Amino acid sequence: MFPSFNELDTQTILQDYQIPTGYSEIGQNLAHALIEQGNVNILDVRTKEEFDDGHIEGALNCSHDIIYTYKLLPFNLDKDKPLLIYCRSGHRATEIGPLLHNMGYKYVLNFGGVLTWKYGLINQ
Repeated sequence: MFPSFNELDTQTILQDYQIPTGYSEIGQNLAHALIEQGNVNILDVRTKEEFDDGHIEGALNCSHDIIYTYKLLPFNLDKDKPLLIYCRSGHRATEIGPLLHNMGYKYVLNFGGVLTWKYGLINQ
C-alpha cells in the first residue's frame, strides 16, 4: 500500500522523484525527505485530541470528519503546493485523499500514519 525505499539521504531519495498530479500514496521516508526539503504543506486528519498527543512538526490539523462533512479545510493553503496527509494508521488519510484532490489540491500525497512514523513527533 505505501511504497518503501531503503534508508538514503534526502537528496538521493528525491533525485529522480517527480511529484505526481492527483492523489497518491508514498513511503514515509519519501515523505520525510519532502518535509526536510520544504515547500510542502502537512495535514494531520486525526482528531484534535489525537493531534495534541503527538504530531509531526509543522503539521496542520483538521479532522477527517470535518473535511468529509464540509468539503473544506479551515486554512488558506496554496492548492498548487504538495499536500502531505497522514492519520494514525493511514486509513482515514486514504479515505480523505481523493476528496482533497477533488477539492482542488493538485498534489495530495498520503504517507500513512503515525503508528509507523519513525522520524519523531512533537506534543502540543
